[in-house]
Amino acid sequence: IVGLTNENKLIMGTLTVNEMLDMGVRDAIYCVHETGPFLVMDGEALIEDVPGTSTYGSGKNPRTAIGQKEDGSILLLVVDGRKPDTLGATFEDLALFMKDLGAVNAAAMDGGTSSQMVYEGEIKNHPYSITPRKCPDGWLVR
Repeated sequence: IVGLTNENKLIMGTLTVNEMLDMGVRDAIYCVHETGPFLVMDGEALIEDVPGTSTYGSGKNPRTAIGQKEDGSILLLVVDGRKPDTLGATFEDLALFMKDLGAVNAAAMDGGTSSQMVYEGEIKNHPYSITPRKCPDGWLVR
């Protein structure tokens, strides 16, 4: 689970619904390891735990991640890929980059064609797909 509590703390882990309710989680998503591994936990990049290049969906690909810095600020990252000018990132690249940005906790979200960042109705990155993909979920910031 990756989620945010009522106090805007990013939480990650294997949690039950009751455990999340007890923690005050207000928003959460369920991540499958191969598509959404934990990247940074308690300030340490989990490069030993992320999928290697032989795992489906690994290698250099478009990626999406969420993280939180020590001061509580939230990091949202989208990496383009699958193009001649930008190949993408591996999960290890993503973990190290989120740590370099100051994340004390971070997790990968669905990547590939799902990696899109929209701000005020405009797609801000250059997604692999030539048409905007209708994603079933996302992080909405207001």
